[in-house]
Amino acid sequence: MTAPKFIFGMLLVMMTVGIWSYMDGVSAGVIALRIFIAAVLLQVGYFVFIVAAAWKEARIAQNAATRKPADTRHSDSGELIDEASRSAKSFPHGTGSLKG
Repeated sequence: MTAPKFIFGMLLVMMTVGIWSYMDGVSAGVIALRIFIAAVLLQVGYFVFIVAAAWKEARIAQNAATRKPADTRHSDSGELIDEASRSAKSFPHGTGSLKG
């Protein structure tokens, strides 16, 4: 979620809480307190969401960095070769031709 979307949503929720409190017939101090509590709860929730998203991305990146691709092998000399070069070494004259 981008910051402008979050700010818009936060303002919308704060206005809703304010209107709901006004319709409830409470004093201006209680309205302000409810709006403040709603804003704090939204900020805490957004912070937890951002931390959880960053933690998830870091975990995915860490798993990807420690995982070795399945199609890579080491040659007898220890150099890393991929599937295409291994196939080329297995068939040094190409795949052949059906022409005589």
